[in-house]
Amino acid sequence: MYATGKTAEVEREMDRYNIEILALNVVRRLDSDKLTLQNGKVLLYLGRNDGLHQAGVGMMLSSRAKKALIEWKPITERLMYARFHTSTI
Repeated sequence: MYATGKTAEVEREMDRYNIEILALNVVRRLDSDKLTLQNGKVLLYLGRNDGLHQAGVGMMLSSRAKKALIEWKPITERLMYARFHTSTI
């Protein structure tokens, strides 16, 4: 996800397969952040904080899933926690 164009490629695949929440590993980004992408999707990620673009985890959320996100918490560069509001119909 650190390389140029990888985020856009993942976005296209989410749309292609109609995925609302996509868990990602080896994100290769630094620190942790919540990025809102151009098409309304959100990228939550947690990476290393020592300057190395290795490891890291993340989630890409559709705009619908973004509205259901209650909280998220980075734990380590290999583990994150996210809570969503859901209902059964």
